[in-house]
Amino acid sequence: MARGNGTQAKRAKLKVERKEKRTQSLRSQLVMPYTRKLYHEACIWFFNYLDSEGIEVPASFLELDDIVCAAVDFAWGEGEPRALVGNLLSAIELWFPATHGHLKGGWKLWRKWGDKELPVRSPPLSWEATLAMVDYMIEWGYFNAGILTLVGFNLFLRTTEMTSILTFQVSFNADLSVAHIVLPLTKVGRRRSTVESVTLRDHLLVRLLAKAIAQVSPGGLVLQMSTSQYRKLSGQAAKAAGLPSLFKPYGLRRGGATRHFQSTSNMALTMEMGRWQHIATARI
Repeated sequence: MARGNGTQAKRAKLKVERKEKRTQSLRSQLVMPYTRKLYHEACIWFFNYLDSEGIEVPASFLELDDIVCAAVDFAWGEGEPRALVGNLLSAIELWFPATHGHLKGGWKLWRKWGDKELPVRSPPLSWEATLAMVDYMIEWGYFNAGILTLVGFNLFLRTTEMTSILTFQVSFNADLSVAHIVLPLTKVGRRRSTVESVTLRDHLLVRLLAKAIAQVSPGGLVLQMSTSQYRKLSGQAAKAAGLPSLFKPYGLRRGGATRHFQSTSNMALTMEMGRWQHIATARI
C-alpha cells in the first residue's frame, strides 16, 4: 500500500511540474507571435472589407471561398501587398481548421498574383557592406546589434532567429574558439518537431559574441532590442553606409550564403549550413 501511495505521489508531482511548464495553450503555439500578429492584421482587413461592402459572414464553405476570392481581387486592385492575402488565407485555415481545403479559389488567385507580380526580394548584402553597417551600429552605441549582425551573416540566420536568441541558448568551449547556438523554435523546426542549432567557429567573432552576452542579464535577449527596433536600426545603418533602401536584414542570410558558395563552390554544404531542404530555394 505504501508503495502504491508513493507512486501516486510521484505521478501527482510530475503532473504539477508539467502544468507549470505549460503556460501557453497549444493553439497559441501553432505559429510564432510575429506571424500571429500578421494573421490578426489580415483578418481585421478582411472584416473591414466585408463591412464596407455590406457582406455578411457566409454560412457555407462555397460562399466563403467566393467572398474570399472577391476580397483577393479587391486587394489586388487596391495595390495591397500579396503577403496580406497569403496571411489572410493562412489565418482562416489556422483558426478555422474545417475550412482547410475549401479555399481553393482564394489560393488559386494568390498563385496567379505571384505569376503576375514578381516579389521584390532583398538583395544579398556583401561582406564589405555588412561591415560598414556594423561599424555604424557600434559607433552609435549598439554593440550587441552589430555583433549579432556579423553572426547572422556568417551563419546565414533568418532575421527573427538572429533577433530572438537568448543568453542561455549560447554556449562556448573553454578557450572561446567555438560557440554553439540553439536557435529559437523556427518554422522548419516546428514542422519537424526538432530543435535547430548552429555552430560559430570564427575565433574573433566568438570572443566578440561572448563579450556581447556578458553585457546582458541572464536569460535576456542578446540583441537587447526588439525585432522591429533592429529592422529600423538596420535600415538607418544601411542608409548611413550609402546602400539603397532595397537592402533589408534578410539580405544578411542571402549575402552570407552567397559568399560561402562563391568561396567553396559547394552547394550541398551551403544548403546544410543554411538549413535549406530544396536546392531551388537555396539557389534563389
